[in-house]
Amino acid sequence: MENTNNQIKSEARFSFLEATGVLLGHEVGAGILAIPFLASLNNWWDYIWILIVTLLVNILLHLMIAELSLNNKGAQFVECMKNELFKGKNTKGTKIATWIIFAILGFSVIVNCTAYITGAASVLESWFGLPNWASMLIYYAFAGFVVMFGMKVVGVSEKISSYVLIGVILLFGLIMVIAPSSGALTLQTTSIAGYRVVLGLFSIVSFAMSAVMSVPTVVKGLDGDKKKIRWSIILSEIINAGLITIITLSSVLGAGAVNLSKDNPASVDLGNYLQTVMSQKVLGKAVQIFGYVFSLFAYSTSLWANTLNLRDIISEQTKLNKNLCWFISSAPSLIIAVLLGLFASTTLSKLSVVAGGVQVLTSTAIVASFMISRGKEKKREGFLAGETITGYFGANIFGLLVILASLIATIGSIVY
Repeated sequence: MENTNNQIKSEARFSFLEATGVLLGHEVGAGILAIPFLASLNNWWDYIWILIVTLLVNILLHLMIAELSLNNKGAQFVECMKNELFKGKNTKGTKIATWIIFAILGFSVIVNCTAYITGAASVLESWFGLPNWASMLIYYAFAGFVVMFGMKVVGVSEKISSYVLIGVILLFGLIMVIAPSSGALTLQTTSIAGYRVVLGLFSIVSFAMSAVMSVPTVVKGLDGDKKKIRWSIILSEIINAGLITIITLSSVLGAGAVNLSKDNPASVDLGNYLQTVMSQKVLGKAVQIFGYVFSLFAYSTSLWANTLNLRDIISEQTKLNKNLCWFISSAPSLIIAVLLGLFASTTLSKLSVVAGGVQVLTSTAIVASFMISRGKEKKREGFLAGETITGYFGANIFGLLVILASLIATIGSIVY
């Protein structure tokens, strides 16, 4: 199957930085603020190898998805699996399998977006004292509607937001240098509980480094340019790994493991510690404000990426108007968030992690689809592995390793 750029139809084109911003914005969500607590329960060696392994696995997974999408003219997940895994036959079984995958992905995105809206509303409620329901509506009106203006606006917004997120986390790192250090990564025994927290850390880091559903959008936005696609994926993952490290060290070394909690974002715990324990009221207040800004942008970038991707999936499968597809992809999350307004945002965040686990598990089917697609390409006359997005790392052995890592991450989201 030949893949020429003019076969890829897209509503807009991205610059390299916009494409990288879309991926980075999807990756850097609220989940990154949950990593320091789990890191504090593990020893330093476990944290390092988990970060390195998840970085390499996620780079490879995203490259595989990019190549799969490119082989299918920039299609989203469901269409790719329909064409490759389900053979593309117009049978009743194929239709049922396609709609099951569609429902699973739709459910996970809606749950995640519900958590983003609820979390952002909690930030506005804490910062400005607004009623919870009003905060949700205001946030949806200003952040949710960005996707309605189209793919290009999302790309530009993600790029600008990525600058803000990077800037805020660098400020956290600066605060770590200024503020008195109180903690270190603790050493844990290898008990059953120890294995659970290791798996939990592996799962949450894998989730925080995942932007799988945004990859087809980047493939379309970059007009199938293999070199730009490859490097936008690699760059976004490396930057994200660096940001995770900075926020983890800032929180664990700044506040100390004993002052980090499972239910609060790391920025809240660090700010409270500086204000109440270290009597650094100005510094602590600054951390809290930076945390609010970071959270709002992190929730927004993830919301944009998820609703844009689900909009395109719905559009591919139903052929409905894209604005209507956007409304279908985003409105259920707002309705659920308002109806469940009495529940703590942390409860919905836990559901979001579970939904993220569903997406990670779905990666197994995606990689299987990639392996089938790669097999078809190898039969094409003139095929050269070095000219593909994955290069020689597209071999089946690497696909199996990615599937294994995805299953481990899914188990981690369940057992912890």
